[in-house]
Amino acid sequence: MLQFFKTVIVASILSLAGGLVVAADKSMHVINSGSKTGPFFIESQILANELSKKYQVDFTNPGNACVAQSLVRQNKKPTLFLWDSTYEAQGRITNNSDCQLDFKPQEILRVDNVDWQVCSINPRFDRESFTKSLNKYRVGYANPGRLFLRNINSINVAFKTEHTGIHYTAGLGSIVTALQNGEIDYAILSPKFVQFNRDKGLVCHWNLGDRDTKDLPSLAKASGDATNVSLLVKYQVLLIGKNFDSQSLESVKNHLKSFQTTASTPLNDLYRGLPASDWTQSPSMLQEWEKSITINMVR
Repeated sequence: MLQFFKTVIVASILSLAGGLVVAADKSMHVINSGSKTGPFFIESQILANELSKKYQVDFTNPGNACVAQSLVRQNKKPTLFLWDSTYEAQGRITNNSDCQLDFKPQEILRVDNVDWQVCSINPRFDRESFTKSLNKYRVGYANPGRLFLRNINSINVAFKTEHTGIHYTAGLGSIVTALQNGEIDYAILSPKFVQFNRDKGLVCHWNLGDRDTKDLPSLAKASGDATNVSLLVKYQVLLIGKNFDSQSLESVKNHLKSFQTTASTPLNDLYRGLPASDWTQSPSMLQEWEKSITINMVR
């Protein structure tokens, strides 16, 4: 049986006005659905810490998306978690119901569109070297492994490179360590994870979306075929609230939106420079979600 650690974060700061701790009935569960060292862990921990100022928060970090989803289903109290379309795609490909999300549109607090990036630490490994014909580099990637290996193989075909993918199942934290000690040359990383780890010397060269950004060119576009989904590592991330009544969920949503958009807060720092989050529950959201899943199911 998979072992996981569980940290209970109980708000202990007394209000200056009344000196009262958070009421026991204002409790919730925050579950990390990502690895134990990756961007979902970082963000889930930030969310739990912030919400612990108003709620009694129980934070669980199983380190596995399917186990996290099983815990969400078992939980009866209000639960907050992140879920992305690569997890959903993997669940559908393998017909694993534990890795498929059952949700209602009104349970979605926020939607983000994420394009991953090709990064390095050693300055020898730059933008041009990555796409130069016949070059051979070691490229680290995390879960879901099928998606990232597909991307590396497609890069080799498009640019006539001979890169080797190296899978790190422990998550992105272990990949940064591998970059630092020279085990690998490049890595495919989440932009939020890069933002959180800038002090480690990460430099990013390409984005794996279908269009250039102000900071990074699109690798797919540089290949001459931006429509080739195998060259893309882009997905949607949903912030979901289960088992909340509508008023409580709206309160949590407004609190987190303010926290994320207030300068110099940990969540604001994590999202600095990234595309704006969608908090509106737009009518096209479900169509975009399904489209993102379809892209990530391409083998």
